[in-house]
Amino acid sequence: MDVHVLLAPVTVRYLDEQPTMCALRPDGVWATAKVFREPRATARELLLSLEPTDVLRSLPLTLRDLRPVAFAEGSRDNRRVTLIYTVALPMAVAESAPRDGAWLTLTKSFTTEAEARSQGSSAIARDPVAEPILDYWRQALESRAGVLSFLAPYFTLAQVRDVYSAVWGYRQDTATVAKWVNEELADGSRSLREVGRDPELQAAVAQELARHTGNEAELAIGDALKGRHPRSNWTGTSLAAIHSLGPMAAAVIPVSAVALAGSVVAFQRTTRGKPPAWYQRMTDQPYKVQTQRIYGPRPAWEHAPSRPSGRPT
Repeated sequence: MDVHVLLAPVTVRYLDEQPTMCALRPDGVWATAKVFREPRATARELLLSLEPTDVLRSLPLTLRDLRPVAFAEGSRDNRRVTLIYTVALPMAVAESAPRDGAWLTLTKSFTTEAEARSQGSSAIARDPVAEPILDYWRQALESRAGVLSFLAPYFTLAQVRDVYSAVWGYRQDTATVAKWVNEELADGSRSLREVGRDPELQAAVAQELARHTGNEAELAIGDALKGRHPRSNWTGTSLAAIHSLGPMAAAVIPVSAVALAGSVVAFQRTTRGKPPAWYQRMTDQPYKVQTQRIYGPRPAWEHAPSRPSGRPT
């Protein structure tokens, strides 16, 4: 019997300003390979072979971050078993792999719950792998600290909400997410803690950029990273933020360096009003951290009417 691994790396992308759950599937084909040593090791080799290779090889991902989801058997004549694995990528990674053809939208995302429920399961991608992947991350987010797998070590409440919105298929209520974060993830499981908008956050970004660009980063955007540039109304970094500083910054800071810096401190633009709440991840195995309660709202696609005929299940 042949045993193969199929890998589905996932992250949250912003499509039409809606946070959307997407899987990295270059050229419309899942990364697959025959198991050569051990399934998880095969999944890791698949991950490191994907673009953006320089970014994926630099992320602090380990074998345990590659999560088994399900398996699929071939026909009686085709004695092949496919083991499906998934891994969450920090949201900043999507910037370094911007080609739309490289991403599969696992489920559409809507502004309101009513809109999402009117679509039901038809919002899920017409791919047999999509639903088991979505359901795995639904479970990881509703009763474990799995949301942290998508986030940089330093992040804001808004980014937590966006991950839940992407998996649930509609924008989540800020107060509901805040209560969940503070009661279950901070006080209950202690998998994160609230921190201030400390200058150390920008120091961490500067250090990561310098590690991949040398002194060029400091010369090009040093004032911005220290908060002294008139356009540096942000914490963390992103491609748009770098480009706003002028052509010199865009020329010397490679996309991969921006993605890796964004994987350390999440990007957050400063707005008027109350400053955002910043949090720090306190566990490197969020998929093992159990919460005391289950996250209350339900995904729009869960227990939805049957798929239209002809759709793979």
